[in-house]
Amino acid sequence: MDQFGRGVRIASVVIIVFFAFYMVSIYKGAGNLLEVMLGISYAHGLIITAVIVTSLCGFRAVVYTDLIQGVLTFIGGIVLFFAFPLIFVITLVIGNAVFSTLKKFRNSVLKTLKILDMCVDFTTIKYSVLFVSLSPL
Repeated sequence: MDQFGRGVRIASVVIIVFFAFYMVSIYKGAGNLLEVMLGISYAHGLIITAVIVTSLCGFRAVVYTDLIQGVLTFIGGIVLFFAFPLIFVITLVIGNAVFSTLKKFRNSVLKTLKILDMCVDFTTIKYSVLFVSLSPL
């Protein structure tokens, strides 16, 4: 009768223990959600969640939604893994153009301030704050 062996039994116990912690977090979150959204007590929210998830819906629906979320997370991770180098290169190429445009804009603002400085007495603090806020990284 020992067809699976000791390793499978140990793995099964580990899975069951961690699954229990996982389900506690689901019940706790759903109880809090029902308490906040429906205004019922936390204990009633836990009972409703336990009855609905285990009796009426079962874990089959939870498994399907977890499967879909896992697939989407995996695809998103792959996309991000390949997208980050592309985004980095695009940022380097476009970033230089953006910074040169900002530099031109800052220079034009500074020229305008110099013209205005002849007419109005700007304090050094206002001038330096504006200069720092317009300067690129």
